[in-house]
Amino acid sequence: MQALRDLFTGVGYTRVQTYIQSGNVTFESRSRSARTIEATLHEELLTQHQIDASPHILTVQQWKSAILGNPFGSPEVDPKSIHVFLLKEKPSRPSLDKIAKVQGPTEKSLLSGKVFYLHTPDGFGRSKLAKQVEKLLGVTATARNWRTMQTLEAMCDDDVA
Repeated sequence: MQALRDLFTGVGYTRVQTYIQSGNVTFESRSRSARTIEATLHEELLTQHQIDASPHILTVQQWKSAILGNPFGSPEVDPKSIHVFLLKEKPSRPSLDKIAKVQGPTEKSLLSGKVFYLHTPDGFGRSKLAKQVEKLLGVTATARNWRTMQTLEAMCDDDVA
């Protein structure tokens, strides 16, 4: 992940931290425009590493809002069964009827703005819905499990402190 940290610091971002080998990065930027940051990172990934990836940037406030909005975070729910899909944009015509049909009998889900929550007590890998979220919502998404969501929030809190 050193190359990823170097890429972020090379374009002027500070307090750069990575978490596990999945492209999770916390950082500070003078730019307040997520689109500008995404475009800068896309260009740098393409130029420096020949990787055509579309970064998904969220502010600390957006991240915390996604955490606070989790409808499945009660103590009796196994955190490994909770997944958060961070959507690139708010779905204009999500197929909620199809989501209900694909959703497993023990699964629960909720679409809230640009966040889709999925509780998969029988396992994320077994979920037919998890594999189809982007298609059914009609938008690009990136998913994180609950532990990663909480860890990245703590990393952001550490940066602010």
